Amino acid sequence: MDAFISHSSEDAAFAAELVELLEAQQIKCWIAPRDIPPGHDYAASIIDAIIGSRCLALIFTEHANKSPHVMREIERAIKYRRPIIPLRMDRAEPTGSFDYLLATVQWVSAFQLPSTDALEEFSRAVCKLLKGSGRGCTAASSAPINDSQMAHEKLWQIARDVELGYRQACRVKATDDEWTGFDARQIVLNEFLIANSRHFTSNLREATQAYSRSVATLAKRMRDAPGSSAAKHWADTTVFVPEVLEAANRVADEWRVYEEANGNFEREFERSVRGRRSSFFQSLFR
Repeated sequence: MDAFISHSSEDAAFAAELVELLEAQQIKCWIAPRDIPPGHDYAASIIDAIIGSRCLALIFTEHANKSPHVMREIERAIKYRRPIIPLRMDRAEPTGSFDYLLATVQWVSAFQLPSTDALEEFSRAVCKLLKGSGRGCTAASSAPINDSQMAHEKLWQIARDVELGYRQACRVKATDDEWTGFDARQIVLNEFLIANSRHFTSNLREATQAYSRSVATLAKRMRDAPGSSAAKHWADTTVFVPEVLEAANRVADEWRVYEEANGNFEREFERSVRGRRSSFFQSLFR
């Protein structure tokens, strides 16, 4: 299958027209609900379709920007390293997790075009992507960087965003769908490590992955303790005071693992860039 069509239900009519136009050009499309077999699990069918596609074509509108289903499809496409090509149909700007996940993809803008012209513009872009190498519209996570210093700076930025994202998720009491968006930052981090592995020592890669896992584990434990002193401190600061830890024994083990993983990541990063960073905690929250 060539293209997975991602769209909100409100944009179904335009999506159906796009599929018709692409398939007339021998571009095989997958679109829900048309291609979900009767009796099959909806979510599993979508994941299988994304895995089996060559690219994800996103119809981005204000409706899509608010759709947790579309956001999960984007997150899956990044996880399985499928190129994403988004068509901006109105003046809506990506917000929240959409802003993060779509920050570096190449957009096709058609909000000033009539619907027919927008269809033609988008279909040409999809065809061009599929007929080329497929590397023209890669997601942020898989974009390689040639400069070593830039790669390290980007690694630090993504690691910071992972931690700050989870803290924000706890602070605003994120829903399951919103939490999925924050989890997607873990995927971005892992994919970035893979795409730019030549710039990082094996110790730094291992330390980064351990840190990423530990911050996710701790964040989820904090999420399970809403309103607790431990969750509040986790959301608002980098340091747990002893009294909070003593009152939250159920997070103590996770905290110790996180603290050790964080320290290892910081040390390996500093060693890799010759001490250009001082303190991970200080850099995050000063």
